[in-house]
Formats: sequence, structure tokens, C-alpha cells
Amino acid sequence: MVGGVVLAIFGALLAAWFVAAAGDRASVLRLARDVPYGATLTAQDVTSVEVAVDPAVGTVPAQDANRVVGMVAGTDLVAGSLLGRVSLIRGEVGVRLWP
Repeated sequence: MVGGVVLAIFGALLAAWFVAAAGDRASVLRLARDVPYGATLTAQDVTSVEVAVDPAVGTVPAQDANRVVGMVAGTDLVAGSLLGRVSLIRGEVGVRLWP
């Protein structure tokens, strides 16, 4: 009986931790419309969204929106997807935005 109570308390604490961790969200850039390879990004091409993102995923923070406007799509960018750091180039193919 005591073991069951301890297990129930442990389960409740674990569930609370998962809920709290899921609430950690970051504001990142998302593609508002399709942008073909080689096209220059405009302010209308990106929008911000709040998501829970693993730090290993190379997203672009929303506060960097002004940095990406004028950059060139290094691949076809699909509307609704998160903008990735390695998807952008500086005006010529082969120069990445981030190392």
C-alpha cells in the first residue's frame, strides 16, 4: 500500500515536470509562404511563432527577422516550416549565414 502511494506521488511529480518542460517555448521564424531557391527573403516571407524547440535544432530566433530580410534562400523553403539557419545564404550560393 505504501509502495503504491509512493509510486502515485512519483508519477504525479513526473507528470508535473513534463508539463512544465513543455511550456518552455521560444519565439522563432516560420515561413509565411513558399520561397524558391535563389529568391531574396522579404519581411512578408517570414512570421514569428512560439514553439518548444530543442537547442540542437538550428532555428532562427524571431528577433533576428531584420537580419534575414534580404538574405537568399539556399534551398526551396516551404510555407509553414520553421526557418533554418543553414537554409540562407548571403547573396551568392555557398556563403552560409551562420557558421
